[in-house]
Amino acid sequence: MTDDIKTETEVTSAADAPESSADAAETAAKETANADKEKAGSPKKQPRTPLRAAKPVSVLLAVILTFALFATALFGVIRATLSKEGIARIISGVDIGALLGGKASSPKEGAAVPGGYELADALSDGIDKIGEIDPNELPDLEAVASGDMSGLADYLYEVCGQETLEEANLTKDSLKTVLERSTVSEFISKKLADAADDFLKTGKATVINSDTIVELIRENEDLIEEITGSRLTEEHYSKISNSVASKAVNVEITAEDIKASTGVDVTVITGTVSKVTSPVGYIAAIAVCVMLAIAIFALHKFLIGRSLPYIAVPALICGILLFGIAAVIHFAGGAVMDGAVLGIAAAFNVPFVIRAAAFTAAGVVLLIAAIPLRRRGI
Repeated sequence: MTDDIKTETEVTSAADAPESSADAAETAAKETANADKEKAGSPKKQPRTPLRAAKPVSVLLAVILTFALFATALFGVIRATLSKEGIARIISGVDIGALLGGKASSPKEGAAVPGGYELADALSDGIDKIGEIDPNELPDLEAVASGDMSGLADYLYEVCGQETLEEANLTKDSLKTVLERSTVSEFISKKLADAADDFLKTGKATVINSDTIVELIRENEDLIEEITGSRLTEEHYSKISNSVASKAVNVEITAEDIKASTGVDVTVITGTVSKVTSPVGYIAAIAVCVMLAIAIFALHKFLIGRSLPYIAVPALICGILLFGIAAVIHFAGGAVMDGAVLGIAAAFNVPFVIRAAAFTAAGVVLLIAAIPLRRRGI
C-alpha cells in the first residue's frame, strides 16, 4: 500500500516537474523580449559632433569676426575721444597757450610734415578772419592761458562798462587780481571744449558772446565780493550784458565761413565725425559680432569647448592690432609732432591701450577656458 502511494506521489511530482520548467522558461523568454523592446525603444545616447563643414566655415566667420571686433573698438575709441567729456580732456591736457597762439600745427624741426598740418594751418588762418569783431580787438588769449591777466582785465573793463564795474567797486587792478585768483584758465578750457563739440556736431559754434562774459563774472562773484567788499546785483549783470551786446562781442565759427576764407570744406570732417560718433554704427558693429558668435556656436552644435577658440583668436588679433596703433601714435607721433598736436594725438592713445588690453585679456581667458571644456566634451 505504501509502495503504491509512493509510486503515485512520484508519478505526480514527475508530471508536475516538466510543467514548472516550461513555465520558468516561458517567463524568462518574456523578460528577455521585454528587455529587448526596452533597448529598442531607448537607444544609447550618442555624443554630439560638430557639422562636417564646421571647421572651414568657422575659420571664415572668425576672420569676419576679427574685422567686426576691430571696427567695434575703433567706434568705441572715436566715440569716447570725441565726446564732449573727451574733448574737454583733450583741451585740458594740451598747452592752451600754444593752441590759441596758432602753434598747434607746427611739426618738429626736420621732421616729415604730414599733409594734415596744411589743413590745420588753413583752419588757423581762416578762424583768424571769422567773427563780427576784429580778432585783434580781443585780449591775448595765449597770454591769458600762460597766466598773464592784464590784457583780459583791460578788455573786460572796456566791454563790460567802466561805470557799471566802478559801481561794484571793481577797478582795473582789483579785476586783474580777481582774474589771477580765479579759475579763468579752466573756464576757457571748458568753453573751447563746448565750442569744439558744437562745431563737430553742427558745423557751427559760438566761441565768445555777451553770455560768455557774464558767465565768467558770475562764476567769480564770491571772489569779487571777497576782494572788493561789494557783491554784484542782478541790475549790474543786466547792465554788463547790455554793454557787451552793444559792442557786438560775438565770435562765431561756421563751416561755411571757413570754406569761404580758406577754401577748405570742413563739412567733410564734421560730417564724418558726426556719423562715426553716432550710436547707429557702434550698435550695428556690436550686433554683427554677436550674430557671428552665435553662428560659430551653432556650427559646433553649441559645444563651448570647440567654439571658443574661433572667438578667442579674433579677440587676441584685435588686441594686438590696437596695441600696434597705440605704439605708432606714441613713437611715430613723438617723432613728428610737438606741443598741442602731440597732446591731442596722445588723447587717442589711452582709449586704444585700454581696449587693446581688454581684448587681449579676453582672448587669453577664452583660450584657456576652452581646453578643459573640450576634454569634457562640453
